[in-house]
Amino acid sequence: MTPPDTTAADSRLKARHIAMIALGGIIGAGLFVGSSAVIAVAGPSVIISYLLTGLLITLVLNLLGDMVLGRPGLGTFIHYIARGLGPWAGYTTGWLYWGFWVIIIGSEAIAGALLLEPWIPLPVWAVSLCLVAIVTGVNLASPASFGEVEFWLAAVKIASIAGFLALGLAFVTHLFGHSAPVTDIILNHGGFAPHGYGAILVCIPLIMSSMMGSEIATIAAAESADAERNLARVTRSTVLRVCSFYIGSVAMILCIVPWNTVLPGQSPFLSALDHMAVPGGATIIRIVCFSAVFSCLNSSVYVTSRTLSSLAQAGQAPRWMASSRDGHTPAKAVLFSSAIGMMFGYASILAPGAVFAFLMTAAGDIILFIYLGMVVAHGCMCRRGELAKRGGLQLYPWANLIAGGGMVAVMIGIAMDAEQRIPLCGSIGLLALALLSYGVLGLHKSSEEQAVSFSPTAAE
Repeated sequence: MTPPDTTAADSRLKARHIAMIALGGIIGAGLFVGSSAVIAVAGPSVIISYLLTGLLITLVLNLLGDMVLGRPGLGTFIHYIARGLGPWAGYTTGWLYWGFWVIIIGSEAIAGALLLEPWIPLPVWAVSLCLVAIVTGVNLASPASFGEVEFWLAAVKIASIAGFLALGLAFVTHLFGHSAPVTDIILNHGGFAPHGYGAILVCIPLIMSSMMGSEIATIAAAESADAERNLARVTRSTVLRVCSFYIGSVAMILCIVPWNTVLPGQSPFLSALDHMAVPGGATIIRIVCFSAVFSCLNSSVYVTSRTLSSLAQAGQAPRWMASSRDGHTPAKAVLFSSAIGMMFGYASILAPGAVFAFLMTAAGDIILFIYLGMVVAHGCMCRRGELAKRGGLQLYPWANLIAGGGMVAVMIGIAMDAEQRIPLCGSIGLLALALLSYGVLGLHKSSEEQAVSFSPTAAE
């Protein structure tokens, strides 16, 4: 009797990988460094901005979970958007999403190299190339190798935040150090909303960009042994838990140091550790930030390769991108995405304040279109009765109206900001280009091919 082949099973992502990817996937440099920018804009009232953003993303992912439970087995969120809106939506969403994360590969590689600069006396381009080579190797090995690396990187981030919260709580309750009263720190520097309550809304797009990546866990869950259960668990619980890390951390910072002492671009965690006189605070933050950046780089290579492979399986990208080895690793898609990502990384060195900065901002706005696509796709599937038979109407239509209205409001807020208006127009232009390219390529596709694009069979 031939023994069962356990190679493929061993190479798949496990439940513990999915759980930790879900928790750590959106805890990145946007929290450890980027939170300084929104604190400077809104002051203590930024807590409300985080609450509102968390609610918005939670609603979107719960709608995705609703589709997963109501129509299991389709694949990732891209497949559900295609199911709700049509193959054109799968094509457009897939390519825009791939473009967003391939730019992130370049930016995170450069950011990681800059963090290592004091310890590794090599050119930034050389270090960044080495970092991309490492994560490419991890992703080529197997899905399980990616999951294992993410498991431990996420553990470092979560342990760091938990330790910071415990240390901060001991400080503000006067177990050590000399902390001023919390009410004085929060209210005696211009009040709770020093720049007005309108600043609360201005911060939402910035915070949302720092929380991007929550949907990566849904792509990873689709590659696990118990895809349906893991996908449902991820979409329903991840953001609530991660938002508690964001809100808890930022609230603790605001209880330790006055908001107006936090400088944009510098880690507010470092400011808090310095204020508490924690020895080696700068080194600790540098290590934690690097773990966050490396984790994001690793996830970026993973998600771009899986997105490109899905597009190829649907006939909407070159077919050779869909080829995979044992363990379902799309090796050619991994190598191609990593190479394109490094091209964008070098663009950031050559023109950091021009083309690359514009691409980063425009790509960040694209995620709003993708989230809005999830909301609309859920509504379309509900109206067609595709989710009703399996209990999928529990969130419709109020969650759709709130989440969709929130996304539109965020886009309007971006359009009203003179600095963000041009990149928003650029993201709209990229959306139009993707739609145009689909129309052109659709002329060469048969109706049968259109029907099977992003079908359940292709997803599997």
